Amino acid sequence: MSPTLRFMLPAVMLSASIEASAQLPMSADSSGARPGTISGIVGDSVNVGISGATVSLAGAPRVDVSADDGAFDLPGVPAGTRVLIARRIGFRPESVTVTVVPDSVVTVRIRLRSTVQQVAPVVITASRVRHVGRLRGFNERRDRGIGRFFTADEIERRNPRLVSDLLRTLPGTRISPMRGQSVITFRGLRCAPLVWLDGTAASVGYLDVDLFPPSTLAGIEVYSGPSTVPAEFTWVRGKADCGVIALWTKMPEMRGRPTIRMSVNELEALLESSQLFTADLVDTPVAADSAHPLAPVFPDSLMRASIGGRVVAEFVVDINGLPNMGTFSAVLSTNSLFTDAVREAVSAARFTPAWRGGKRVRQLVQLPFTFAPPQTPKDSSPGDLRLAERDMPRPSGALRPLTPSGASIVGRG
Repeated sequence: MSPTLRFMLPAVMLSASIEASAQLPMSADSSGARPGTISGIVGDSVNVGISGATVSLAGAPRVDVSADDGAFDLPGVPAGTRVLIARRIGFRPESVTVTVVPDSVVTVRIRLRSTVQQVAPVVITASRVRHVGRLRGFNERRDRGIGRFFTADEIERRNPRLVSDLLRTLPGTRISPMRGQSVITFRGLRCAPLVWLDGTAASVGYLDVDLFPPSTLAGIEVYSGPSTVPAEFTWVRGKADCGVIALWTKMPEMRGRPTIRMSVNELEALLESSQLFTADLVDTPVAADSAHPLAPVFPDSLMRASIGGRVVAEFVVDINGLPNMGTFSAVLSTNSLFTDAVREAVSAARFTPAWRGGKRVRQLVQLPFTFAPPQTPKDSSPGDLRLAERDMPRPSGALRPLTPSGASIVGRG
Protein backbone atom coordinates (compact mmCIF):
# COMPACT_ATOMS: atom_id res chain seq x y z
CA MET A 1 0.00 0.00 0.00
CA SER A 2 1.22 3.53 -0.77
CA PRO A 3 2.88 5.26 2.21
CA THR A 4 0.54 8.16 1.53
CA LEU A 5 -2.28 6.19 3.12
CA ARG A 6 -0.41 5.07 6.22
CA PHE A 7 -0.53 8.18 8.35
CA MET A 8 -3.03 10.97 9.08
CA LEU A 9 -3.53 13.97 11.42
CA PRO A 10 -3.99 12.65 14.03
CA ALA A 11 -2.16 9.55 12.86
CA VAL A 12 -4.03 6.78 14.60
CA MET A 13 -2.41 3.45 13.90
CA LEU A 14 -3.91 0.03 14.16
CA SER A 15 -3.05 -2.60 16.68
CA ALA A 16 -5.87 -5.02 16.14
CA SER A 17 -7.26 -7.51 18.57
CA ILE A 18 -9.56 -9.93 16.80
CA GLU A 19 -12.39 -11.81 18.38
CA ALA A 20 -14.03 -14.27 15.99
CA SER A 21 -16.86 -16.66 16.66
CA ALA A 22 -19.23 -18.72 14.51
CA GLN A 23 -22.75 -19.84 15.07
CA LEU A 24 -21.67 -23.39 14.12
CA PRO A 25 -18.42 -25.25 14.86
CA MET A 26 -15.72 -23.74 12.69
CA SER A 27 -14.77 -26.81 10.68
CA ALA A 28 -16.02 -27.72 7.27
CA ASP A 29 -14.92 -29.10 3.98
CA SER A 30 -15.07 -26.32 1.42
CA SER A 31 -15.39 -28.70 -1.54
CA GLY A 32 -18.85 -28.20 -2.95
CA ALA A 33 -20.05 -26.68 0.31
CA ARG A 34 -22.63 -23.93 0.41
CA PRO A 35 -21.31 -20.42 1.18
CA GLY A 36 -21.46 -18.61 4.49
CA THR A 37 -21.38 -14.98 5.68
CA ILE A 38 -18.78 -12.86 7.44
CA SER A 39 -20.12 -9.94 9.46
CA GLY A 40 -18.78 -7.83 12.28
CA ILE A 41 -17.57 -4.50 13.58
CA VAL A 42 -14.52 -2.39 12.83
CA GLY A 43 -13.97 -0.38 16.01
CA ASP A 44 -11.43 1.31 18.23
CA SER A 45 -9.91 0.19 21.52
CA VAL A 46 -13.14 0.83 23.45
CA ASN A 47 -15.44 -0.65 20.81
CA VAL A 48 -16.67 2.57 19.19
CA GLY A 49 -17.38 1.76 15.55
CA ILE A 50 -15.19 3.24 12.81
CA SER A 51 -17.03 4.25 9.64
CA GLY A 52 -15.74 4.19 6.09
CA ALA A 53 -13.41 1.22 6.50
CA THR A 54 -13.14 -0.98 3.41
CA VAL A 55 -13.45 -4.65 4.32
CA SER A 56 -12.60 -7.22 1.63
CA LEU A 57 -11.55 -10.82 1.06
CA ALA A 58 -8.06 -11.50 -0.27
CA GLY A 59 -8.29 -12.74 -3.83
CA ALA A 60 -12.04 -12.24 -4.06
CA PRO A 61 -14.20 -9.36 -5.38
CA ARG A 62 -16.44 -9.17 -2.31
CA VAL A 63 -16.09 -5.75 -0.62
CA ASP A 64 -18.11 -3.84 1.96
CA VAL A 65 -17.65 -0.44 3.61
CA SER A 66 -18.31 -0.17 7.33
CA ALA A 67 -21.35 1.86 8.33
CA ASP A 68 -21.46 4.70 10.85
CA ASP A 69 -21.46 2.17 13.68
CA GLY A 70 -18.54 0.24 12.13
CA ALA A 71 -20.71 -2.68 11.01
CA PHE A 72 -19.97 -4.61 7.83
CA ASP A 73 -21.43 -7.68 6.13
CA LEU A 74 -19.97 -9.98 3.46
CA PRO A 75 -22.51 -12.60 2.32
CA GLY A 76 -21.90 -15.43 -0.11
CA VAL A 77 -18.35 -16.23 1.02
CA PRO A 78 -17.14 -19.71 -0.04
CA ALA A 79 -16.70 -22.05 2.93
CA GLY A 80 -13.21 -22.63 4.24
CA THR A 81 -10.30 -20.56 5.53
CA ARG A 82 -10.34 -16.97 4.23
CA VAL A 83 -8.25 -13.85 4.78
CA LEU A 84 -10.20 -10.72 5.70
CA ILE A 85 -8.55 -7.35 5.04
CA ALA A 86 -9.64 -4.01 6.59
CA ARG A 87 -8.37 -0.66 5.28
CA ARG A 88 -9.11 2.97 6.00
CA ILE A 89 -7.39 6.28 5.40
CA GLY A 90 -5.33 7.11 8.46
CA PHE A 91 -5.02 3.51 9.63
CA ARG A 92 -2.57 0.72 8.92
CA PRO A 93 -4.24 -2.07 6.90
CA GLU A 94 -4.98 -5.15 8.99
CA SER A 95 -5.79 -8.70 7.99
CA VAL A 96 -7.27 -11.60 9.92
CA THR A 97 -7.83 -15.24 9.04
CA VAL A 98 -11.35 -16.57 9.54
CA THR A 99 -12.96 -19.95 8.93
CA VAL A 100 -16.24 -19.71 7.03
CA VAL A 101 -18.81 -22.41 7.80
CA PRO A 102 -21.50 -23.31 5.22
CA ASP A 103 -24.90 -21.72 5.82
CA SER A 104 -23.71 -19.86 8.92
CA VAL A 105 -22.44 -16.45 10.00
CA VAL A 106 -18.92 -15.85 11.26
CA THR A 107 -18.77 -12.77 13.51
CA VAL A 108 -15.53 -10.80 13.54
CA ARG A 109 -14.65 -7.86 15.80
CA ILE A 110 -11.55 -5.82 14.94
CA ARG A 111 -10.36 -3.55 17.73
CA LEU A 112 -8.15 -0.60 16.81
CA ARG A 113 -5.72 1.00 19.24
CA SER A 114 -4.10 4.45 19.00
CA THR A 115 -0.31 4.29 19.06
CA VAL A 116 1.65 6.99 17.23
CA GLN A 117 1.53 10.81 16.87
CA GLN A 118 -1.32 11.18 19.35
CA VAL A 119 -3.10 14.53 19.12
CA ALA A 120 -4.86 16.19 22.05
CA PRO A 121 -8.62 16.35 21.44
CA VAL A 122 -10.72 19.47 21.15
CA VAL A 123 -12.59 19.48 24.47
CA ILE A 124 -16.13 20.86 24.69
CA THR A 125 -17.25 21.48 28.25
CA ALA A 126 -20.84 21.87 29.37
CA SER A 127 -20.37 24.41 32.14
CA ARG A 128 -23.07 26.44 30.47
CA VAL A 129 -25.30 26.11 27.44
CA ARG A 130 -24.76 28.41 24.49
CA HIS A 131 -27.90 28.66 22.41
CA VAL A 132 -27.83 29.43 18.70
CA GLY A 133 -30.36 29.78 15.89
CA ARG A 134 -33.65 31.62 15.64
CA LEU A 135 -34.85 30.22 19.00
CA ARG A 136 -31.79 31.51 20.83
CA GLY A 137 -33.77 34.20 22.70
CA PHE A 138 -36.55 31.73 23.56
CA ASN A 139 -34.07 29.30 25.10
CA GLU A 140 -32.09 31.99 26.93
CA ARG A 141 -35.26 33.38 28.54
CA ARG A 142 -36.33 29.84 29.40
CA ASP A 143 -33.02 29.32 31.19
CA ARG A 144 -33.69 32.43 33.29
CA GLY A 145 -36.87 30.81 34.58
CA ILE A 146 -39.21 33.82 34.36
CA GLY A 147 -42.49 33.10 32.58
CA ARG A 148 -43.98 29.81 31.38
CA PHE A 149 -42.57 27.98 28.37
CA PHE A 150 -43.79 25.21 26.10
CA THR A 151 -41.18 23.59 23.87
CA ALA A 152 -41.96 21.73 20.66
CA ASP A 153 -41.38 18.44 22.47
CA GLU A 154 -43.82 19.36 25.23
CA ILE A 155 -46.44 20.53 22.74
CA GLU A 156 -46.10 17.24 20.85
CA ARG A 157 -46.30 15.22 24.06
CA ARG A 158 -49.46 16.97 25.27
CA ASN A 159 -50.99 16.95 21.79
CA PRO A 160 -53.60 19.71 22.34
CA ARG A 161 -56.29 20.32 19.75
CA LEU A 162 -55.91 24.09 20.06
CA VAL A 163 -53.24 26.40 21.47
CA SER A 164 -55.84 27.72 23.92
CA ASP A 165 -56.29 24.17 25.26
CA LEU A 166 -52.61 24.24 26.19
CA LEU A 167 -52.76 27.71 27.75
CA ARG A 168 -55.88 26.76 29.71
CA THR A 169 -53.68 24.52 31.89
CA LEU A 170 -51.80 27.54 33.29
CA PRO A 171 -53.02 28.89 36.66
CA GLY A 172 -54.93 32.17 36.41
CA THR A 173 -55.63 31.89 32.69
CA ARG A 174 -59.14 32.44 31.33
CA ILE A 175 -60.32 31.59 27.81
CA SER A 176 -63.43 33.49 26.64
CA PRO A 177 -65.12 33.07 23.26
CA MET A 178 -65.74 36.47 21.69
CA ARG A 179 -66.80 37.17 18.11
CA GLY A 180 -65.55 33.79 16.94
CA GLN A 181 -62.20 34.13 18.67
CA SER A 182 -60.67 32.62 21.78
CA VAL A 183 -59.71 35.64 23.85
CA ILE A 184 -57.22 35.01 26.62
CA THR A 185 -56.94 37.05 29.81
CA PHE A 186 -54.86 36.56 32.93
CA ARG A 187 -55.92 36.76 36.59
CA GLY A 188 -56.56 40.30 37.79
CA LEU A 189 -56.48 41.77 34.28
CA ARG A 190 -59.41 42.77 32.09
CA CYS A 191 -57.53 43.15 28.85
CA ALA A 192 -55.99 40.65 26.47
CA PRO A 193 -52.23 40.12 26.35
CA LEU A 194 -50.03 41.36 23.54
CA VAL A 195 -49.30 38.49 21.14
CA TRP A 196 -45.96 38.20 19.38
CA LEU A 197 -45.35 36.00 16.35
CA ASP A 198 -41.76 35.06 15.45
CA GLY A 199 -40.38 38.18 17.08
CA THR A 200 -42.95 40.63 15.68
CA ALA A 201 -45.71 42.20 17.81
CA ALA A 202 -49.33 42.00 16.64
CA SER A 203 -49.89 45.64 17.53
CA VAL A 204 -52.91 46.39 15.34
CA GLY A 205 -55.34 44.20 17.26
CA TYR A 206 -55.73 40.98 19.18
CA LEU A 207 -54.22 37.98 17.39
CA ASP A 208 -56.16 34.77 18.07
CA VAL A 209 -53.60 32.15 19.07
CA ASP A 210 -55.94 29.40 17.88
CA LEU A 211 -55.28 30.44 14.29
CA PHE A 212 -52.07 28.40 14.56
CA PRO A 213 -52.22 24.59 14.77
CA PRO A 214 -50.16 23.52 17.79
CA SER A 215 -48.12 21.12 15.63
CA THR A 216 -46.73 24.08 13.65
CA LEU A 217 -45.23 25.77 16.72
CA ALA A 218 -41.62 25.42 17.85
CA GLY A 219 -42.25 27.18 21.16
CA ILE A 220 -44.64 29.30 23.25
CA GLU A 221 -43.76 31.86 25.93
CA VAL A 222 -46.34 33.17 28.39
CA TYR A 223 -45.90 36.17 30.73
CA SER A 224 -49.03 36.73 32.81
CA GLY A 225 -48.30 40.21 34.12
CA PRO A 226 -46.34 43.38 33.29
CA SER A 227 -43.74 42.71 36.00
CA THR A 228 -42.68 39.44 34.33
CA VAL A 229 -42.50 40.67 30.72
CA PRO A 230 -38.89 40.81 29.40
CA ALA A 231 -37.68 44.13 28.05
CA GLU A 232 -37.57 42.79 24.48
CA PHE A 233 -41.36 42.21 24.58
CA THR A 234 -42.46 45.53 26.10
CA TRP A 235 -42.37 47.14 22.65
CA VAL A 236 -43.98 50.52 23.48
CA ARG A 237 -45.22 51.78 26.83
CA GLY A 238 -48.54 50.24 27.87
CA LYS A 239 -48.71 47.59 25.15
CA ALA A 240 -47.56 44.78 27.44
CA ASP A 241 -49.46 45.82 30.58
CA CYS A 242 -51.81 42.88 30.17
CA GLY A 243 -49.09 40.29 29.69
CA VAL A 244 -47.48 38.75 26.63
CA ILE A 245 -47.84 35.54 24.66
CA ALA A 246 -45.00 34.86 22.22
CA LEU A 247 -45.44 32.21 19.53
CA TRP A 248 -42.54 30.74 17.56
CA THR A 249 -43.34 28.77 14.42
CA LYS A 250 -41.39 25.91 12.91
CA MET A 251 -39.62 27.64 10.07
CA PRO A 252 -37.15 25.71 7.90
CA GLU A 253 -33.53 26.70 8.38
CA MET A 254 -31.95 28.51 5.44
CA ARG A 255 -29.65 26.20 3.57
CA GLY A 256 -26.85 27.00 1.19
CA ARG A 257 -26.05 25.34 -2.10
CA PRO A 258 -26.10 21.54 -2.06
CA THR A 259 -22.80 19.98 -1.03
CA ILE A 260 -21.27 17.39 -3.33
CA ARG A 261 -20.31 14.43 -1.18
CA MET A 262 -16.93 12.74 -1.65
CA SER A 263 -16.44 9.09 -0.73
CA VAL A 264 -13.49 7.54 1.09
CA ASN A 265 -12.44 5.85 -2.15
CA GLU A 266 -12.38 9.23 -3.94
CA LEU A 267 -10.20 10.67 -1.17
CA GLU A 268 -7.85 7.70 -1.51
CA ALA A 269 -7.58 8.35 -5.25
CA LEU A 270 -6.67 12.00 -4.61
CA LEU A 271 -4.01 10.93 -2.12
CA GLU A 272 -2.55 8.39 -4.58
CA SER A 273 -2.36 11.02 -7.33
CA SER A 274 -0.75 13.62 -4.99
CA GLN A 275 -3.66 16.03 -5.35
CA LEU A 276 -4.28 15.74 -1.62
CA PHE A 277 -1.82 15.27 1.24
CA THR A 278 -1.71 14.10 4.83
CA ALA A 279 0.06 15.93 7.65
CA ASP A 280 3.25 13.85 7.41
CA LEU A 281 3.71 14.74 3.73
CA VAL A 282 3.53 18.55 3.98
CA ASP A 283 6.10 21.08 5.16
CA THR A 284 3.60 23.06 7.24
CA PRO A 285 0.38 21.31 8.26
CA VAL A 286 -3.04 22.90 8.58
CA ALA A 287 -3.46 25.13 11.66
CA ALA A 288 -6.45 26.73 13.34
CA ASP A 289 -7.35 30.32 12.52
CA SER A 290 -7.81 32.12 15.84
CA ALA A 291 -10.18 34.60 14.21
CA HIS A 292 -12.58 31.79 13.27
CA PRO A 293 -11.94 29.03 15.84
CA LEU A 294 -13.55 25.66 16.19
CA ALA A 295 -16.27 26.10 18.81
CA PRO A 296 -18.72 23.16 18.95
CA VAL A 297 -21.83 23.61 21.08
CA PHE A 298 -22.63 20.88 23.58
CA PRO A 299 -26.08 19.49 22.54
CA ASP A 300 -28.62 20.70 25.09
CA SER A 301 -30.43 17.38 25.55
CA LEU A 302 -27.19 15.48 26.17
CA MET A 303 -25.83 18.19 28.47
CA ARG A 304 -28.96 18.10 30.63
CA ALA A 305 -28.67 14.31 30.85
CA SER A 306 -24.95 14.59 31.73
CA ILE A 307 -24.03 12.44 28.73
CA GLY A 308 -20.58 12.86 27.22
CA GLY A 309 -18.80 11.24 24.33
CA ARG A 310 -16.44 11.86 21.47
CA VAL A 311 -16.15 12.29 17.72
CA VAL A 312 -13.20 11.92 15.35
CA ALA A 313 -13.96 14.16 12.39
CA GLU A 314 -12.36 13.85 8.96
CA PHE A 315 -12.38 16.65 6.39
CA VAL A 316 -10.26 18.37 3.75
CA VAL A 317 -8.94 21.92 4.21
CA ASP A 318 -8.43 23.58 0.83
CA ILE A 319 -5.69 25.99 -0.28
CA ASN A 320 -7.73 28.95 0.99
CA GLY A 321 -8.09 27.51 4.49
CA LEU A 322 -11.75 26.59 4.01
CA PRO A 323 -13.13 23.21 5.13
CA ASN A 324 -14.63 21.25 2.25
CA MET A 325 -17.84 20.01 3.88
CA GLY A 326 -18.40 17.55 1.04
CA THR A 327 -15.49 15.59 2.52
CA PHE A 328 -16.70 15.81 6.12
CA SER A 329 -17.42 12.55 7.89
CA ALA A 330 -17.22 11.11 11.38
CA VAL A 331 -14.56 8.41 11.48
CA LEU A 332 -16.13 7.45 14.78
CA SER A 333 -18.87 8.96 16.92
CA THR A 334 -20.64 7.97 20.12
CA ASN A 335 -23.79 9.94 19.31
CA SER A 336 -25.20 11.53 16.15
CA LEU A 337 -25.99 14.76 18.05
CA PHE A 338 -22.29 15.16 18.80
CA THR A 339 -21.55 14.58 15.10
CA ASP A 340 -24.04 17.31 14.14
CA ALA A 341 -22.45 19.73 16.63
CA VAL A 342 -18.97 19.07 15.25
CA ARG A 343 -20.16 19.34 11.65
CA GLU A 344 -21.70 22.76 12.33
CA ALA A 345 -18.56 23.97 14.12
CA VAL A 346 -16.22 22.80 11.36
CA SER A 347 -18.34 24.46 8.66
CA ALA A 348 -18.05 27.81 10.50
CA ALA A 349 -14.34 27.50 11.26
CA ARG A 350 -11.40 28.70 9.17
CA PHE A 351 -7.83 27.43 8.99
CA THR A 352 -4.43 28.42 7.69
CA PRO A 353 -3.74 26.10 4.75
CA ALA A 354 -0.97 23.53 4.51
CA TRP A 355 2.23 24.29 2.59
CA ARG A 356 4.38 21.89 0.54
CA GLY A 357 7.31 22.82 -1.65
CA GLY A 358 6.55 26.52 -1.35
CA LYS A 359 2.94 26.10 -2.44
CA ARG A 360 -0.35 25.89 -0.60
CA VAL A 361 -1.89 22.43 -0.86
CA ARG A 362 -5.00 20.61 0.23
CA GLN A 363 -4.67 18.54 3.38
CA LEU A 364 -6.80 15.76 4.78
CA VAL A 365 -7.37 16.28 8.52
CA GLN A 366 -8.56 13.92 11.21
CA LEU A 367 -9.37 15.75 14.44
CA PRO A 368 -10.74 14.29 17.71
CA PHE A 369 -13.38 16.06 19.81
CA THR A 370 -14.29 15.14 23.38
CA PHE A 371 -17.59 16.27 24.93
CA ALA A 372 -17.09 16.37 28.70
CA PRO A 373 -20.34 16.15 30.72
CA PRO A 374 -20.84 18.62 33.60
CA GLN A 375 -20.75 18.15 37.36
CA THR A 376 -19.05 14.80 37.59
CA PRO A 377 -19.41 13.50 41.19
CA LYS A 378 -16.23 13.93 43.23
CA ASP A 379 -16.09 10.29 44.19
CA SER A 380 -16.53 9.01 40.66
CA SER A 381 -13.75 7.64 38.53
CA PRO A 382 -13.31 8.34 34.79
CA GLY A 383 -15.03 5.06 34.06
CA ASP A 384 -18.14 6.19 35.97
CA LEU A 385 -19.03 8.92 33.47
CA ARG A 386 -22.20 8.36 31.50
CA LEU A 387 -21.05 8.39 27.89
CA ALA A 388 -23.13 8.13 24.79
CA GLU A 389 -23.66 4.49 23.82
CA ARG A 390 -20.37 3.24 25.32
CA ASP A 391 -17.95 4.10 28.11
CA MET A 392 -15.11 6.28 26.87
CA PRO A 393 -11.86 7.32 28.63
CA ARG A 394 -11.61 10.94 29.72
CA PRO A 395 -9.01 13.19 28.02
CA SER A 396 -6.14 14.60 30.01
CA GLY A 397 -3.89 17.62 29.70
CA ALA A 398 -4.45 21.23 28.80
CA LEU A 399 -5.10 22.14 25.18
CA ARG A 400 -3.11 24.48 22.99
CA PRO A 401 -3.76 26.03 19.58
CA LEU A 402 -3.68 23.55 16.70
CA THR A 403 -0.06 23.07 15.70
CA PRO A 404 1.85 20.54 13.59
CA SER A 405 2.40 18.47 16.75
CA GLY A 406 -1.02 18.77 18.33
CA ALA A 407 -4.53 20.05 17.95
CA SER A 408 -6.39 21.97 20.55
CA ILE A 409 -9.17 24.44 20.42
CA VAL A 410 -11.34 24.64 23.51
CA GLY A 411 -15.02 24.85 22.59
CA ARG A 412 -17.31 25.80 25.47
CA GLY A 413 -20.92 24.77 25.73
